[in-house]
Amino acid sequence: MTTMRLAIAVAFAAVRVLGLDLTMCPDAQEVICDGATTPRELLATLSDPLVYDRSLRPSCGNETHSGPTVVEVQFDLSQIIDIDQKVGVIEMNGYFWSYWHDPRLAFNGTSGGGCFDTISLGKDMMKSIWIPDIYIDNLVAKENTDEVAVAATVTSEGWVS
Repeated sequence: MTTMRLAIAVAFAAVRVLGLDLTMCPDAQEVICDGATTPRELLATLSDPLVYDRSLRPSCGNETHSGPTVVEVQFDLSQIIDIDQKVGVIEMNGYFWSYWHDPRLAFNGTSGGGCFDTISLGKDMMKSIWIPDIYIDNLVAKENTDEVAVAATVTSEGWVS
C-alpha cells in the first residue's frame, strides 16, 4: 500500500512540474448519448409490458412468431468424475452456454450514438427478459457450482449469451 501511495504522489508531482492542469479541460464537452445512459435505465424501460413481454418468445427473424426461435447451446466438458456402467450414469463437470437473438432487446450502441455496446445482466435482472427452456434428455441431476456476478450479456444488436 505504501508503494501505491508513493506512485500517486510522484505522478501528481510530475504533473505540477510540467505545468499541466488536469482539473480543467477547456476542450472537453459533455458526452450526449441517444437513449438510455445506463444499462439499468434501459432495463427499466423494458419492464413495461407494453414495451417488452417476457412471456412471449422472440420473433424468428421475419418479425413474426410463426417460426422457431433458434437457441444455440454449447457444452465444454472439463472433467469426467465417475462412470457407473451398471446404472448407466456418467458424472461430469463442464461449462454450458446458450446464445439466442432477441431483437426486442436491441438498443443503440456507441456506433449509433448510444452510451454502451453491451449490458451485463445479473441473476436478478435475468427475471425481466425471455429465457429459453432448455431440456437435457436423460439428465439425472444438475448442480451449479459457480456463483457468477454476470448471468448473461446482451449486445446492442439483441444477442443474448
